[in-house]
Amino acid sequence: MYNTWPSIVQFLENCIPLINNTVVMWKFPEGESYKCNSDGSSLGSNDFCIRNGQGESIYAETCKTEFSSALQDDVKGFKGGLLYCLGHNLLPLIIETDLVTIKKILDGIW
Repeated sequence: MYNTWPSIVQFLENCIPLINNTVVMWKFPEGESYKCNSDGSSLGSNDFCIRNGQGESIYAETCKTEFSSALQDDVKGFKGGLLYCLGHNLLPLIIETDLVTIKKILDGIW
């Protein structure tokens, strides 16, 4: 099948990679609610920002971390944003993160 160099080269030249694109857009929270977006970084930081229904920035925070994984930083950013919003009565709240693992943890799947 692909046991010679020319057959391997021909296969690779004819190979068409599958590429999937997803457009991600930030959407305003509806009505008088708030939206908190959180993120972590493999470079050692966890961040969150909060906006109101008009898209105005309410609060943002970033924390430099040491000796933690990207997952730990994502969770710390999520937790920090959630605790800030609860502590300042920024409700109703929509919280968004880019890490599916956090959703699976909260849903009890993982």
